[in-house]
Amino acid sequence: MSRTAARHSTGPHLAAVGSVPAEETYRRVKHRWLVQVAVGMSTLIITTDTGGINVALHTLASHFGVDSGTASWLPLLAFLIVTATLLPFGQLSDLVGSKRVFAAGFAVYGVGSLLCGLAGTFPMLVASRALQALGISMISANSQAILTECFPPSQRGMAMGISSTVVGLGYFVGPIIAGLVIDNFGWRFVFLVTLPIALAGLVTALLVLPESQRRRLGGFDIPGALVFAAAAASVILALNFARGSSFASPTVLALLGLAALGTLGFVAIERRAAAPMLELGMLRNRLFSLSLLSAFLLFVGISGEDLLVPLFVQEVLRLPATTAGLTLSIVPFIRMLLSSPSGLLSDRLGSRWLVSAGAGLSALGLLGLSRMDATSSLAWPILCLASIGLGTGLFFSPNMHATMSAVPPHRLGMGSGAMALRRNLGQSLGVALAAYLLQTGSAGTVGQVPGFQLAFTVQTASVALATLAALAAGSTLSARARTRRAAGRTT
Repeated sequence: MSRTAARHSTGPHLAAVGSVPAEETYRRVKHRWLVQVAVGMSTLIITTDTGGINVALHTLASHFGVDSGTASWLPLLAFLIVTATLLPFGQLSDLVGSKRVFAAGFAVYGVGSLLCGLAGTFPMLVASRALQALGISMISANSQAILTECFPPSQRGMAMGISSTVVGLGYFVGPIIAGLVIDNFGWRFVFLVTLPIALAGLVTALLVLPESQRRRLGGFDIPGALVFAAAAASVILALNFARGSSFASPTVLALLGLAALGTLGFVAIERRAAAPMLELGMLRNRLFSLSLLSAFLLFVGISGEDLLVPLFVQEVLRLPATTAGLTLSIVPFIRMLLSSPSGLLSDRLGSRWLVSAGAGLSALGLLGLSRMDATSSLAWPILCLASIGLGTGLFFSPNMHATMSAVPPHRLGMGSGAMALRRNLGQSLGVALAAYLLQTGSAGTVGQVPGFQLAFTVQTASVALATLAALAAGSTLSARARTRRAAGRTT
């Protein structure tokens, strides 16, 4: 085997000397459900943080005397930093162990939260927010790797289902808690309220997680990390600017060009790196690549609903903001209820049909939303969003289970980082595309109904493609199962 082929092979023979396979690591974990608690606290921090900062933007802009456009850089900056550093922190955890990076993420986030709460100027708040984002990235890049490493295969679906339940809980209660905190205690406590969770997560991670061991040999891929960060930042900035103008604007085109050049440069670096940040050979694993692709396409399709549904309810149906907010909460609420059961079912029945059915139900709900007009009753979007909630509740836990099952033990950090990256990029593209299609479809028409219909139709197409990718991934799973059964009979 050539040096290049050996370096990019996904075979087990490349496991680092002294590394501990996941099958051995979980046997050393005495209190694995406390590991679940630690991961749950990290997930709760990430989701409530996102909702909290969005609710606080108006108050922050007023307090520091900046306009809303300037204040909006607070969530955008965090998103940029997280997206640009997910893969580097994933590689770092493979080099030094997930426990160290994960626990350090709680500490970094906690310090950032404290500094945000004490910030006296807007630049200090921005710098502190950047520190928070680094902590979020360190946590996010490792959570699924830790669950995979600490739970046996028969319980991983349930563990990931519980994690997904906490995601739904955080997105559901985060904005509510933030609003109550701001109204009763002031904006500073939006940042300080997560500090006890970060401290508890840090202590739990240090006490409960198994001692980290190196999964891989080699150094840190600094050139790859820098080029990837530049490419990822260019993509996020381009999508953000496209929301306010057009994909054809010179600024957006220039940023997309930089992103394309950065991506090509990143691939070239990774192909030659002795210790690449992303093993390109992993993408030849059909189960891994198709599972990532289906989730990415699903995120593209469903992320725009956070923008489109409240606007439709208020501007077309002429209903109050409270109704719009309650309507939008349907999806995370149903997802919260279904994620754990679907994870448990994936342990017992496999992921194939759960993932495919979930994507199909989500596509059906989006198709229904694309048929709405000014004569629609509120019951119609509620029914469609319930279908999306059912679909995403069935989809995400089994999809995470299938994706991480395809990752070799010595590359769990890399796989976990890639999973978090596909979420961030999918959400960014989905929101930007929804805003662009709403504006484009409504141009030259009376009212915005054609724009809404166009946006929801394109989102339906994206999730339909996700369904096809999920079916293809399921076929790969079935083929692997048949191979294992045939091997068992021969032995």
